[in-house]
Amino acid sequence: MELQVTTRGFDKQFFQTLSNFSKIDLKINDIEDLTSPILKTEYGTLNSTIAIAKYLCSLSPINNQLLGKNSFENAIVDQWIGMSQNAFLSFNTNSNTNNNNVSVVKKNRLTFLRYLDSYLQKNTFFGFERISLADIYISIPIADLFKNVLDENYRRGLRSLVRWYLTCANNSTIKNVLGEPIFYDKDNQVLSNENNSNNNNNNNNNNNNNNNNNN
Repeated sequence: MELQVTTRGFDKQFFQTLSNFSKIDLKINDIEDLTSPILKTEYGTLNSTIAIAKYLCSLSPINNQLLGKNSFENAIVDQWIGMSQNAFLSFNTNSNTNNNNVSVVKKNRLTFLRYLDSYLQKNTFFGFERISLADIYISIPIADLFKNVLDENYRRGLRSLVRWYLTCANNSTIKNVLGEPIFYDKDNQVLSNENNSNNNNNNNNNNNNNNNNNN
């Protein structure tokens, strides 16, 4: 039976990335007004993002990498996905109601991102020392935040999270879906790579020094 998932938005990117990374041939149908993803299997229908993802991982030849090689690692993957799912959903809840709610959302968002960053100061990935389902799941909303919200001032305080994101985003199978890593700056411009930001700053400093010397 051909695997087909009907989905939209975040879930579409997530399942595209998971399909590429897990080496699973998955057809993705995009429907804008869908409330939850749908996967029809020979056993029945699944309509939960995480349930579908774990089912697909169970069919993958790299199942042990995605879900963990034992029950403890599997539980760690579940823990990070559950925590992140709740956090990222809360960022969007009532965020447009009034200014107080917007401020709360921004504060909670940064608190959670700093928590992720503190964990990554001592760990390469979420869960264990290789990209897992948890890393793929978290990388989608993080990519959006780095592209559209968090400028260089914020990223300076999230260096471990930036390092982790670049490691995931530069994985060839993930990059095929998400494209080149893009970072937001305060002038509403985007930079294709965090290193470009540093290089541009260095070049500007060198130019300024040369001008001063000439004067």
